[in-house]
Amino acid sequence: MTIRPLPLPEFHLLLRRREAPGAHKPVAGSPGARVDGFYLERTEDAVRAFGPGIPPTRFQFHFIGLVARSRATCTTGLASFPVGPRVAFFVPPAQIHSSRDWTTADRGYALSFSDAFYTETLADKSALRRSPLFAWERPPFLLLDRIDYEALRATFAILEREFSSAARSPGILRPLLHAIVAQLEAAALRAQPATLRLDGSARLYEAFRARIERDFRAEKSPAAYAAALGVNPNHFSTAVRAASGLPPGAWIRARVILEAQCLLASTTRSVKEVAAELGYHDEAYFSRLFKKVVGVAPREYQLGRG
Repeated sequence: MTIRPLPLPEFHLLLRRREAPGAHKPVAGSPGARVDGFYLERTEDAVRAFGPGIPPTRFQFHFIGLVARSRATCTTGLASFPVGPRVAFFVPPAQIHSSRDWTTADRGYALSFSDAFYTETLADKSALRRSPLFAWERPPFLLLDRIDYEALRATFAILEREFSSAARSPGILRPLLHAIVAQLEAAALRAQPATLRLDGSARLYEAFRARIERDFRAEKSPAAYAAALGVNPNHFSTAVRAASGLPPGAWIRARVILEAQCLLASTTRSVKEVAAELGYHDEAYFSRLFKKVVGVAPREYQLGRG
């Protein structure tokens, strides 16, 4: 699967949660009390609640999706990927996520949880921050082999049963959640061992992506990123292109436009205010850049005409 910037409005924008009868209820038959910091639902129920897709949205919780059947497409950060059978995908807090082409015929699970819920009984409160599943620079999805998928599906089924029970005890849900994360981390190590032995270009690319997240609002120049990372600009450009297939400037622009999409879709800020927040004091220039990348002007995008 190819990871590439895809800040494109290829699905219905400005979708808002549809409060249809029964929308966004937990898994079927769940009479239990609410559990703070934890939520589980079937994929088809999430589709009924949110529709076929969501615009770029900043998640405020950890998310794990396990897919049994679908032809949807997701974009997490700057990585766009299809979600088909046996795909697991992950979204860390504060990351921007979007999706399209979900249907009520899709099957799987959508699992959301807070850092506090996960780590409440752990001595290591940084466990999720160190997990390869939620590292921003790592691929946000995993194609599971059949053995790993069946094992995970079995654990999810137990979690579903417990979450649907009248008791719905965090003391039971939390260890099952820990087991799911551990199973996925082990599967990731088996499926992608090469990611643990990064060459020089890949290491520089990861450092660059981390730097973008910190500085993209203020810094747009590839040369400035090269200087901040202590490398020659030509070597920097060659290494990033070798590791990702794209030059540094494309990643910087994609990250800026992705943030712009999120702000335009989820806030009432004007185009001028969004441009200024992202370091563009010339609204006309920002609008031209946005339209060049996305295909529609920022105001049209904000109105859902993309």
